[in-house]
Amino acid sequence: TCAGILKPDSGDVQINGEPVFDSASARKTLFYLPDEAYFPFGTTINGMARFYRGYFPRFNTVRFRRMLELFELNPKKLMYGLSKGMKRQALISLAVAATPEYLLMDESFDGIDPVRRSIVKDLLLEYMAESGGCILISSHNLSEVSAICDRVIMLNSKQVKIDCDLSDLGDH
Repeated sequence: TCAGILKPDSGDVQINGEPVFDSASARKTLFYLPDEAYFPFGTTINGMARFYRGYFPRFNTVRFRRMLELFELNPKKLMYGLSKGMKRQALISLAVAATPEYLLMDESFDGIDPVRRSIVKDLLLEYMAESGGCILISSHNLSEVSAICDRVIMLNSKQVKIDCDLSDLGDH
């Protein structure tokens, strides 16, 4: 619903006063990185970059190439031929290169080895510092995101149970 893919049952999600579901301009300010991503059959990493470059006006090709080098990913590889961790790294590279105002990430560290997780965390912190972007991460592993996040919202049965700064979490 936050990404504008599904219509909310009630209410609406807004970015800059525009409902995300009904506004293409609002959706262009966010990048949704799902837990299970879809790729058209036969698409390469470069093909996905071309797609996103056409959609996101601030797509940074230099940043994208740099991230592929850091992750040692071949841009000519088919997305379906990549391991789960390599797909996640390619998607994170695409997401950060898109330079959205809002980056929505769902279980983004799944399948990524510990060394590469550290690289991803550094890249996300760098992205936020350089672009002023905001990252919303959905995760079941609080320790995984604690190096990146400063605020925690915990949900249970669609209800907010905890909403606090990460440093205040021990008080709950």
